[in-house]
Amino acid sequence: MLPVRVVAVAAVLLPTVMAAQSTSPPSESKAQFEVASIKPYDPSTGLVLMRTLPGRFEATGVTVRQLLRQALAAHDYQVVGGPDWVNSERFVISAKAPDGASANSTRAMLLDLLANRFKLAIHREVREVPVYNLVLARKDGRLGPALRPSSPGCQEILRARAAAPPQEKAPLPGTPGGPPLFDPDNPQCGSGRSGPGILGGGGIEIAELALSLMQHTGGRPVVDRTGLKGLHDYVLKFRSDPALWTNPMGVPTPPLPPASSNSDMPDIFAAVQEQLGLKLETARAPVDVTVIDRTEKPTFD
Repeated sequence: MLPVRVVAVAAVLLPTVMAAQSTSPPSESKAQFEVASIKPYDPSTGLVLMRTLPGRFEATGVTVRQLLRQALAAHDYQVVGGPDWVNSERFVISAKAPDGASANSTRAMLLDLLANRFKLAIHREVREVPVYNLVLARKDGRLGPALRPSSPGCQEILRARAAAPPQEKAPLPGTPGGPPLFDPDNPQCGSGRSGPGILGGGGIEIAELALSLMQHTGGRPVVDRTGLKGLHDYVLKFRSDPALWTNPMGVPTPPLPPASSNSDMPDIFAAVQEQLGLKLETARAPVDVTVIDRTEKPTFD
């Protein structure tokens, strides 16, 4: 089997799960791509990407499920139903937006493409699903050694960075104008890392931490019930488990190292309690899901 090369994944800010979380369709529902090409995927290339460029949307080696998640900015557990091939058959899509189309209209145009070219029909409903509640581990509320409130100036740093002029290509971490490189011994404000055996960040809301934890708990939603406010710095080191890793965008990623490579570390659940002073408790909660009622394979260009 050829290794998968993940070249680029469109950045989508996914909402933190809450009870009856919304997966509302994007606005500008009448927006359409000016031209859209759909071709079969050649798996021998090992290439998987999904990205939004100025005036264009490109995807290679993606499934209908992944495209729908992109269009709705939804988590994997929030898209259910449909025939088996929506999770396995992959496509190559190249689409051009009309001149002057806003960047925010891409999701609406992608949803329109799915409806017209894949004959996709969906509906929304509320379902109760298993979740993890992220709660304080100690009754006195004391945090663990690896979780602390951010410095008072961190909020100002992040506010200034958000107000900076937008750039077509975001600066890389550690370069001028970009976020600082992540230092596991001293996380800098605005830095972050998520990978096998390590999660960390500086100037992070606890809701964002919960979202990152979901990638390492088999995709089960993690709900912030800590009551902690403001920004925090944290570093979490744990034993990586390939069986529990899920990519937030749902695209294949290179294999993780075997769990034995860091077997001296605690698992994710023990690490959260020992290092952060928090705890993952099993629960159930109602969430909004999008159900695939019907879809068809497209005619290729």
